[in-house]
Amino acid sequence: MIVPHRKAVAAIPALGICFLQWFYAIFVLNRYRGITRFNRPEMVSLILHVIGGFSLWISEMCLLDAHMFDLQIVSSTFRTVITWFGFVLIVNERLFFTWQQIGSLLICVAIAILWDVMHQIILL
Repeated sequence: MIVPHRKAVAAIPALGICFLQWFYAIFVLNRYRGITRFNRPEMVSLILHVIGGFSLWISEMCLLDAHMFDLQIVSSTFRTVITWFGFVLIVNERLFFTWQQIGSLLICVAIAILWDVMHQIILL
């Protein structure tokens, strides 16, 4: 059993993941211009990624109880959608997306749900 303070500490790697994902997107899209030179869409994307990081932490905490599978799916899907919006915001520099990008969102949601199902099968 995980003691309560360890549950709170688990938020640190979840937030680390979201920051790394954001920097990864910035770097892979060649948008890095210096540590203080991020534009407004990139900063909004960072906020979305941080919110997604907290949702990741919630999703992981749901693994501790088999009865919380519904919340795990909801929080994981929320994280996937919100970080997808953040990524598209970096790519398009505005909240406009193409049909292909919508298709990529559906694929991302399917992958997230499959990860959650796999976690449930293995851990519980």
